[in-house]
Amino acid sequence: MKPTEEKIQSNTSDLPVYLFKQGNNCEAYRYFGAHLETRVGESGVVFRVWAPHAAAISVVGDFNSWKPGSHPMRKVDGDSVWELFIPGMKEYDVYKYCVTTRAGDLVYKADPYAFHAFVSQSAVIGVFGNGFDEIKGNITEKMRKEMALGKEAETAGEKDHTEASVVEEKKTSAEKKA
Repeated sequence: MKPTEEKIQSNTSDLPVYLFKQGNNCEAYRYFGAHLETRVGESGVVFRVWAPHAAAISVVGDFNSWKPGSHPMRKVDGDSVWELFIPGMKEYDVYKYCVTTRAGDLVYKADPYAFHAFVSQSAVIGVFGNGFDEIKGNITEKMRKEMALGKEAETAGEKDHTEASVVEEKKTSAEKKA
C-alpha cells in the first residue's frame, strides 16, 4: 500500500483545525484519528493527529511491517496538524504513529482519538468505523458487540487480578508469621 500523492486541500480542514486551536472544537474526534474514507475512487483510511513538537510522523502497522518512514504524514496547516490517506486499509487494521522527535528519537504512540484499541502488551490501535449512527447519534449494534466483548474480557481480567491478590495476601501473611 502506498499513500496517495493527491494534494491535501487545506480549505476542507481549516474550520476544524481553527476551532481545535481555539479550544472550541467539541467534536474533534470527527476530524482527528483514523477515519474510513474514499478518495479518488479508492477506499482507505485518513489519519490525522495534532503533534506541534514533532519533527516528522509516519503511520506504521502490519500493512508496512512496522517500518518507520514508509508512510510519512504531511502537515495540513503548516504548523501542528499532520495528515495521511492510505488507500486499501480497512476496519481493524492495526497501526500506531511513529513520531520523530526534534532530537531524532523514534517514539511509537497510540492514536489519542482512536475509536477502538486492542488490549495487549504493545497497546496497538485498530482502525474502527466511527461507531456512531450519524443521524441519531446512537452507538451502533456493531459497537455494542465490541463493547460487550471488551466488558467480558475486562471482567475476566478483574477476576484473575482478584485471585492473584488473594494469593499474594496469603503469601505475605504467611511470611510475616514466620
